[in-house]
Amino acid sequence: MNHERAFRLAQDQLHRGQVDQAIETLAEILGESPDEADAHALLALCLVRKKRLHAARLEATRSLELEPDSAFAHVAVATCETADRRFTLAERHLQDALALVPDSTVARYQLAWLYLLWGREHDAAAEAETACGLQPDDAELWALRGRVAWALGD
Repeated sequence: MNHERAFRLAQDQLHRGQVDQAIETLAEILGESPDEADAHALLALCLVRKKRLHAARLEATRSLELEPDSAFAHVAVATCETADRRFTLAERHLQDALALVPDSTVARYQLAWLYLLWGREHDAAAEAETACGLQPDDAELWALRGRVAWALGD
């Protein structure tokens, strides 16, 4: 199995909302290569979508153990922390991700959502603005920016 190709397939499946299929694809990857940190991180994101937070946290933690300097692993852990409403820990991991990859639109998107959930709308607006500046053709980022503007009453 070509793991890079299978990983991209799992990403696409998750993006299309085919979470169960993405989990199956990632299980195949991890069955052959249990130390694929990105596969553990993506599996954590899938499991959060399925509301299996304990399993998601285990996968995200494993990803971070395998690659402590992975921005994606930090985003996965932050996603689990956000789902558990542990906002301070989530923020710390997202800041760690941004320290590793300052232009990460994924980390900025997650940070904007975190701030929105946390009631920190002005911080959310700043992160959404930065993310849109980094990737101006991403409709999902613009939708988030609109949601933040609505929360601010703009």
